[in-house]
Amino acid sequence: MEKQPGNDAEEREKSRLNALFSYHILDTATESDFDDLTELAAAICGTPIALISLVDNDRQWFKSKKGLDVSETERAWSFCAHAINRPEEMMQVEDARIDERFSGNPLVTGDPKIVFYAGIPLLDAEGFALGSLCVIDTHTKKLSAQQEIALRTLARQVMDKLELRRTMARLEESETAMRLAITASKIASWQLNVHSGKLTLSDQFREMFRLPMIGEITIEQVMALVEPSFREQFSASVDTAIRTGQVPEFCFPVNLPGSGERRWIKGNGQVINDFDGTPSRIIGMNIDITNEMLHRQSMEEAVVRLKFAMEAGALGSTEVDFATRRMTPTAQFLKNYGRSPDEVFTYDQLFESIHPDYRDEIRRRVTVAVQTNSIYTAEYPVTWPDGSQHWISAHGKPRYDTNGQPTHIVGLTADITDQVLARRALQESEERFRTMSEGTDVMIAVGDETGAATYFNTAWSIVTGRSPSDLLKYGWVDLMHEDDRNRVMTIFNEAFKDKRAWEWEFRLPDTSGNYRWFLARGTPRFHADKTFAGYISSTVNISELKENDQRKSAFLGIVSHEMKTPLTSISGYLQLLQMEARENGSALGVSLTDRTINQVKKLTAIISGFLDASRYESGRIHLDKRPFDLRHLLEEVEEEAVTVSKSHHFKFLNPDTTSITADREKIAQVINNLLSNAVKYSSPGTTIRVFSTLSDGILRVSVQDEGMGISKDDQQHLFDRYYRVEGEHMKPTSGFGIGLYICKEIVERHDGQIRVESKPGAGSIFTFEIPVG
Repeated sequence: MEKQPGNDAEEREKSRLNALFSYHILDTATESDFDDLTELAAAICGTPIALISLVDNDRQWFKSKKGLDVSETERAWSFCAHAINRPEEMMQVEDARIDERFSGNPLVTGDPKIVFYAGIPLLDAEGFALGSLCVIDTHTKKLSAQQEIALRTLARQVMDKLELRRTMARLEESETAMRLAITASKIASWQLNVHSGKLTLSDQFREMFRLPMIGEITIEQVMALVEPSFREQFSASVDTAIRTGQVPEFCFPVNLPGSGERRWIKGNGQVINDFDGTPSRIIGMNIDITNEMLHRQSMEEAVVRLKFAMEAGALGSTEVDFATRRMTPTAQFLKNYGRSPDEVFTYDQLFESIHPDYRDEIRRRVTVAVQTNSIYTAEYPVTWPDGSQHWISAHGKPRYDTNGQPTHIVGLTADITDQVLARRALQESEERFRTMSEGTDVMIAVGDETGAATYFNTAWSIVTGRSPSDLLKYGWVDLMHEDDRNRVMTIFNEAFKDKRAWEWEFRLPDTSGNYRWFLARGTPRFHADKTFAGYISSTVNISELKENDQRKSAFLGIVSHEMKTPLTSISGYLQLLQMEARENGSALGVSLTDRTINQVKKLTAIISGFLDASRYESGRIHLDKRPFDLRHLLEEVEEEAVTVSKSHHFKFLNPDTTSITADREKIAQVINNLLSNAVKYSSPGTTIRVFSTLSDGILRVSVQDEGMGISKDDQQHLFDRYYRVEGEHMKPTSGFGIGLYICKEIVERHDGQIRVESKPGAGSIFTFEIPVG
């Protein structure tokens, strides 16, 4: 069938609309992220109106609008509908009243009386223009080159946010209903009786202001939470509402009772009058806008940083007259080419300084820019008068007369020599890295600052059966054993927040479908400016080590279990012998049996430790969480510690609140283990302190000693099973490295965490935290 004229344009428009609809953005609510960008665009370009406009079949709809009341207009009236026809260019209309395309446009002849328009098309990854980021004024205007660059940057940020929004929408589709419910519940309502002064509050209001959920609250109590400098304004808002019948929108910070946390609250309301027209009640609503205020502050800081960057960016500018080939350069422009501020520097001399291999390509790009009224960009080496070579980044935009003939070109340049050299060094480093990584059986992967993978070596493909490109596209998490998935992702997400190293063990199937154990370690990478660059990770097969470890644990468990029965019998016989020695008055017999019984107790404790470790590893230990009195438990622990360890001093600081819910026996075991270690690794006569606090449903217990301390390297492995600190100073102490491992298992099974703070020679503080609500 013969192709009909216009089919290409129709097909492309259909594809463009499909691309737009894929974002599910049309007719959605306003979002502060987008509103901040239009605010910033208006501020930078000095216009009263800034819009994020999306063009569908028959209208242009505004995702964000600064300075405009309507949310959409007909596509036939749309300036943006013209802008998207040339996706690579900024459309700028300096005076729409004399532009034949727009002079009769209702948006020009009527409200909002558009005179000036500048729009940057919003391009997706396929090059489709979804709409534009535009600025509008009611007076003639022309953007500077810096404003245009800034507007383009903001347009890219709009697309980044659209892409992020689409991605997050796809990932969180199943949670939409829950998020909407949570969002709706954040609205707090209130009612004030003007005659009696009685204040009626919703539960959400009481929660928002951390007020008691029952009992009467007065307006004076609410007023006391408002920061002092805002109280007069708050009181004036109430007086104004009563006097005028209008409740002005108000925004004020409050300091929440108890914590003193500072939150920003926004509110408005409505005055309800009696039949005689006098105010009787004021009803209103409040929302917490703390995040919005912090975000606005961040955006204001970003504007300041952007302005500073434009001033301090060492950008040189010039204008080239095509007729005379003369340039009007700034001092920084001349400096970029190794020239003095008062030196005459012509366009021809500029080309002579460019390396011969680049001149023709630069001329071609300039010609294309002039022919298409587009911006040209280029990077090229130049030779300074002193013979040194430098690299230049250049951008240029042609200008035309009223007849459409090119008259001159405006250009910006920057000396990027350091960046080019660094880029080359980085490329060489990456090539060396890839050569080494492809020659090893270790599975190596690299990720970027967002957490997305950018590289997998061949070893990954061998293990997973997926090509490097498929690994980059689909990942590998879906191959992981389902019991490991949530744990691994939790470890990664927590480490990613703090940009710290991570380590985990997980299972992947081999080619036969049998799961094999792997150990993965990730190390954070940072740019030269200390900003996070991503992770590099190495993964090795530890199946054999895992199997050996399991066999060892099983062996220890069996041996320990088999030894416990005879030890119990031995202990009983020894007690009988001791009783007989006492009856016979044999001091030596009593002493010897007493020492032997103590040794049997130590051996029994060691065997119990092995059995506990074996049970925790196999998952055969379960928690028995019940309410109990924390103070009584700590008093028992203190009494036992003072009785057993007379060589040390103990100080216990216990909390006032005593009722908690946890496994009483296991918590006692953790505290006793930590106390035992503190005694073992600190000198006689020193003090061991135990601090206990209970706050917001979290129990925090710390055990502080004045012992030898622990190095940073040892701290990383201190809670590993069978790990013991090595060194001459450790020889006098015994142990198998089980106690702290058991502590960690108990705490983590309570959904808590345990940590150590220590410096060699300065003692140690072991702290664990668990939820006990």
